[in-house]
Amino acid sequence: MGKPPRPAPRPRGPGGGPWRLIGAAMPFMVALVALAPLHPSRALIRTAAVTYAIVVAALIAEAITAAGNRRVGWIMLLGAHAFWFAIPACVQSVVPDLWFGDWIGMSIHEEHLALAAALIGLFLLCGAATYWLMVMMSKPASPTRRRTVPARNTVLLVALLILGLLPYFVYAASSGGAGKLTLMLVGRADKPWRYETFYAGASTNTFFWISQASLVASGSLGLLGALFARGRKRRSINALVAFVAIAVVFLDQGTRSLTAMLVMPPGLVWMFVSPSRVVRKALWAGPLLAFLLLVVTQLQFYLRSDHDRAQLRDKSIAEVLAPRQHSDFFTETAIAASIVPEERDYTGESPEWIILTNIVPRSWWEGKPVPQTIWVYSFYRWGRDVFVTGGNALPSVVGQYYMGWGWAGVVWAGVLFGACFGWLERIAARAHGEPYLLLVPFTWMVFLFVAFRYLAPGFHYSAVLLSFVWLVARRTPRSAAVRRRVPVLGGFAVARPL
Repeated sequence: MGKPPRPAPRPRGPGGGPWRLIGAAMPFMVALVALAPLHPSRALIRTAAVTYAIVVAALIAEAITAAGNRRVGWIMLLGAHAFWFAIPACVQSVVPDLWFGDWIGMSIHEEHLALAAALIGLFLLCGAATYWLMVMMSKPASPTRRRTVPARNTVLLVALLILGLLPYFVYAASSGGAGKLTLMLVGRADKPWRYETFYAGASTNTFFWISQASLVASGSLGLLGALFARGRKRRSINALVAFVAIAVVFLDQGTRSLTAMLVMPPGLVWMFVSPSRVVRKALWAGPLLAFLLLVVTQLQFYLRSDHDRAQLRDKSIAEVLAPRQHSDFFTETAIAASIVPEERDYTGESPEWIILTNIVPRSWWEGKPVPQTIWVYSFYRWGRDVFVTGGNALPSVVGQYYMGWGWAGVVWAGVLFGACFGWLERIAARAHGEPYLLLVPFTWMVFLFVAFRYLAPGFHYSAVLLSFVWLVARRTPRSAAVRRRVPVLGGFAVARPL
């Protein structure tokens, strides 16, 4: 007789939570010291930026290496702080002859930089406190004999892909044929729905968001199936769907956030589906996958229009791969802090309400809210009306909520993001190690990761669409499977099929 399955390790509680909160509070306290003088010095700002980067790096390392306690929500929250704020701030603080604003050719006052450091530190503290409060309030989920969700999703994959490609088929059939469609695929500015999609009154808005979400969702499901589906035929079909979706998003959409929304969730599932192997995967695969994603998204940026492709020919490989201002939202936060309340009043805008109402066509609701914060920030940043010319400049989510509601807005943003990451982690823990059920909470986490630049509608629609698939899949009866117990995910015990 075989040996009985070993019991899962007892879930660890948030025992180190208070110490982590003390660490998360350090950047805010140091930034307040830098903000105290009437004219903050560069040395104080440099100290605040480096302290923030060290604290975030230490918390990430501790979270990844904590044995048997893989808190993916906490890691994603800290990872977003590191990528969008801490790393750019640290680089500009310690590299000789480089200072905040040099990458964009702007001079930023030290008092605004110190204010940005304090706001970002407050955002980290509130997010960490709310996340660990969610952890303390949650109850461990015991392993169950939930039936597996097999990867028999060929019909769903093809349907989502066709819906995602439908605008291209309709356009090719009605106006230019295959030749026009080919031209459109080599640059996102050539699409007929380019600008009117976002703010005009046509019903194109709703149809575009649904088709775009379908394309991204089909790519994510296909990539996940290529990793986890059983049988060579099913894996090949999934890989083909993923390839087509990624190619269209990469060449035509031109938006790096969409590429991240498509690729990162399956990657997170692969990394966290077996929590006992997270450290090993993080050490060898994490840096490699992050570098590959950086290469792909930076190359995508320079391929999306004729103007950008012309720039690509004149740049070295190092210049192409260096994100610089594309990920430097510490500086963007400082610029946002310089606009309100000195240049204009707070906007009083609710990003959550704009997201909820975005799906309604403006032709049905003429008074549907228009995002004013992004218009104000882009006007002060670039000096043009982006509702007419297109494009946008993003103030970071910290700058967005500060421009809307001041310090109270930043506190609310930290609470909102911390609670969302904690709640999504609880949902992931109750997926019991099933990859297709883990995809949805991880997709929402990636959306929040991207939303650190600016919380706006658009990229969340693929997560919404996958959520409907998730609600159906988790209630669909399947044949029972033998299960074994594995270490905990996010502090909860999970089970995996053999």
